[in-house]
Amino acid sequence: MLASKFGEVEKRDENGPIAKLWNQYFKIVNLMEELINAEWPGDWSPHIDCVKRMIPYFHGSGHFPHAKSSQLYVQDMMDLSSKMTAGEYHKFTKCDYFTMGGLDCYWLGVWSDMTIENQANAILQNQYWRNMWMRNLR
Repeated sequence: MLASKFGEVEKRDENGPIAKLWNQYFKIVNLMEELINAEWPGDWSPHIDCVKRMIPYFHGSGHFPHAKSSQLYVQDMMDLSSKMTAGEYHKFTKCDYFTMGGLDCYWLGVWSDMTIENQANAILQNQYWRNMWMRNLR
């Protein structure tokens, strides 16, 4: 990861406001890298840890709906073991069942919101299904 290449980044905060800004930027980019590295193979614990660590950035940037949704998501996921059987919980957290993919390979873990969006776009591109969907909205 980036953090291993730049071990003394935090010491550079003492060099002034520009150094602090770059250090903060580095931390955000590193957090995004950690999230992607957790999502690809479907690692549950790092995924939840990264989402927890992203919440203050959502608040700080004014993305309050994202912050609220992320907080509720983390709370729900921490309580997941009481809502599932032990076997389902093990599959979901240890066997990368929280990602979706068409093949059994390392790089194919796709987030559920991306899968839903792709399916919705495919349906809406078809004229028949678009007309049916629009009728149901009225």
